[in-house]
Amino acid sequence: MADIVSAAGSNRREAILLSLPLVWGVRNVFRSGLRDALADRYRLIFAVPAEGLRSLMAEGVDESDIWTLPRMPETRGHTWALETLRGAHRRRHPTDSDAILGGWRSRTHGARQRLKRAALARLGGALSGPQSFRALQRLERSLFDRRAGAAFTSRLRQDTPKAALSTSFVIDWERGLFQALQRMGVPTLTHVLSFDNLTSRGYVPIAGYDEFLVWNKGMGDELQRNYDVTPARITVTGTPQFDFHVDPRLVASREETARRLGLDAARPYVVYCANHVGITPNEPALVGSVMQAAAADPALCAYDWVVRVHPLDRYARWMPLRDASPQLRLDLPWRREDAAAHWALPSVEEVAHLGNTLRHAAAVMTVASTIALDSSIVDTPVVGVGFHPSAGSAESRFYRDAHWSHHYRPISESGAAPVAGTLVELLQLLREAVTDRGARRAARRELVEQLCGPVDGHAANRIATAIDAAVLRGCPLGHRSAS
Repeated sequence: MADIVSAAGSNRREAILLSLPLVWGVRNVFRSGLRDALADRYRLIFAVPAEGLRSLMAEGVDESDIWTLPRMPETRGHTWALETLRGAHRRRHPTDSDAILGGWRSRTHGARQRLKRAALARLGGALSGPQSFRALQRLERSLFDRRAGAAFTSRLRQDTPKAALSTSFVIDWERGLFQALQRMGVPTLTHVLSFDNLTSRGYVPIAGYDEFLVWNKGMGDELQRNYDVTPARITVTGTPQFDFHVDPRLVASREETARRLGLDAARPYVVYCANHVGITPNEPALVGSVMQAAAADPALCAYDWVVRVHPLDRYARWMPLRDASPQLRLDLPWRREDAAAHWALPSVEEVAHLGNTLRHAAAVMTVASTIALDSSIVDTPVVGVGFHPSAGSAESRFYRDAHWSHHYRPISESGAAPVAGTLVELLQLLREAVTDRGARRAARRELVEQLCGPVDGHAANRIATAIDAAVLRGCPLGHRSAS
């Protein structure tokens, strides 16, 4: 990626810690150029799940510089405190996502679990005042500390980093480590992984971090509004995940991209970018119905089809559709096992392949995913699929409603990624896309400016600069929240 200029002296060899519990953090650190640039002036310690040990060693990381992130068992007290806190947060900062996304995720819960969660949410609503909310935060953090125990205390005493970067605060695998770092006064930063992370999951206990690196100003505003984070602790960096789309060294030709996809470069293709089975369980049936309808449409029947499988999905669920559809190619992001889908160490070429696949497509379809932004960056028409062929089902309603959740509504309202509510509408929008590629170009450009932050290939540079500043500062930014 772009060369990263050090704000610190080249002879600095203090240790910094980079936490990579998920493949997205691996991508953003190892393949963006961030790791290589930081290694020029720091000793790097990587905190990863057990699945990552072997692959990092194969990458050349010394075993002594790899810390394992243990999975901590849930405790009833902490679970109840967190659910109560989430209920209080929903009362204080309600969003459309609470019912749309929260309701869909809860569909797999049993009746007893739903009743318990509802009772805790009501209790939280009653305790949503400023003082009681802060007390709930202190209680939840204390109970999490008990749950985490002293897993990292002795190691941190022996080897204390000068600063630490979190890449996936949305899961609690790394939280015990970062709370221990914060108690020791080590500056902690977190790069907010996705533009939905601050609202789509309800309350997340993040305010203990000293600095927040975000995609755009709007995410900074959400931190201030929903988490009382002061502007001095927020830095707009963009995200390395978009760097791969705009780096000219990573732009592949149509011929090379078609070869990787197993397609004839002379034939146009449409891409469907899938979600994972936990969110869209019956997605293959949707794609099959769309392909069948397109085959009978004079404007669409000559197109090949590509399903870009979600990295966290069960790849095998798409195989029956592939086997029944000669014109369909499955594009698997990278090799991994379903049991450890959260972890991988993809190559730069594998990461860049997504942008190239979208770049050379005639059109892209997806159900309310970040792919709408990726497609807009490479200026390819994108359509939101807001229905499922099982009309009237809960899944069909979710496909529609997800496009109007809090974080996604600006995309749906932008005109850059119109939402099809029926198969007829979808075919109409696909015909527009393949016959007039520039029809929504201005809207796509405006959407990128609004939501993606700076897309210039230098997001990793800005993250490195923030880490340098934290090391040079040598102490937190003067804030320690009880949350």
